[in-house]
Amino acid sequence: MRTMRSLALPLCATVLAACGGGGSTGPVTGAGAGGPRGTADAAAGGGVANASPNSAASGATSLSGTVNLSGPVSVSGPFTSTTAPLPCATLGQAGSSGRFPLPSPGDVGGQQVQISLTVSPYTGPGAYGPDHLRSTGAGLTVAGRRYSLDGASTVSVSIEPDASGRLQLSGLGTASGPPLSGTVTWTCRASQVGSQPSAQPSGQP
Repeated sequence: MRTMRSLALPLCATVLAACGGGGSTGPVTGAGAGGPRGTADAAAGGGVANASPNSAASGATSLSGTVNLSGPVSVSGPFTSTTAPLPCATLGQAGSSGRFPLPSPGDVGGQQVQISLTVSPYTGPGAYGPDHLRSTGAGLTVAGRRYSLDGASTVSVSIEPDASGRLQLSGLGTASGPPLSGTVTWTCRASQVGSQPSAQPSGQP
């Protein structure tokens, strides 16, 4: 009887160890399965709510406006220019790193209007003269003609608190040909350019 008990005890210990191991394995397996699932849920849910691409997209702005220029070639029409991923109020009040990049219309009525100008230093809403305009490329090019801002006292920019604004040009000369005059006006608005609908948190519509 003692012999049978002595044999039964190791056997029970083995069985209990196996059961205990199975019990241990259960939670570990559950945690292992739950871990990736939890990670997937976080990635598909709340984790995405703080994802920088979605935040940048929701905070992006676009400057939509109208070009009215007369000179060697008359250009008139609407445009939309996407800017930095900043809300309009932030862009209007503080600019982007102490600068306010002017919108570049691009194609307007079949004519190219390229504006590579930045207000710098930008100190907030207000009026700025040519001494605050910095060229970041070709400067101002309309229909293939490049216009110089050097000594141009008839160029001014006004920026509103919401980042809307106006560029006023008068008698801006070129190496040859009639001068350029007119306005470029724009309104700042929130833009969803680059947003991913599938990246919305699961709890949101």
